[in-house]
Amino acid sequence: MPLQNIDFLNYRKLCSYSPAQTLVYSDASGFASGAFTVETNSKVFKESWSDLDKSKSSTFREIKAVFLALRSFAEYFKNKSIKWLLTLRVVYK
Repeated sequence: MPLQNIDFLNYRKLCSYSPAQTLVYSDASGFASGAFTVETNSKVFKESWSDLDKSKSSTFREIKAVFLALRSFAEYFKNKSIKWLLTLRVVYK
């Protein structure tokens, strides 16, 4: 096989790019989390933390907020490209 075909043979497309169809914002505080979609038929998710979750790090709560919102919006997100924005606070003592 000629060497000029090497790029073709090593190329595998995992997925095609498509611009975001849905924009989501999420945030987590010390007592609750929430997320919402930005569009005409906006979807909203909110949940209070358990005492155990309240004792976890803010990074853990931010990640869990995304997970819970994804699970809540799963049916709505099928076959959609999503852009997700979240707030991460860094506090230095």
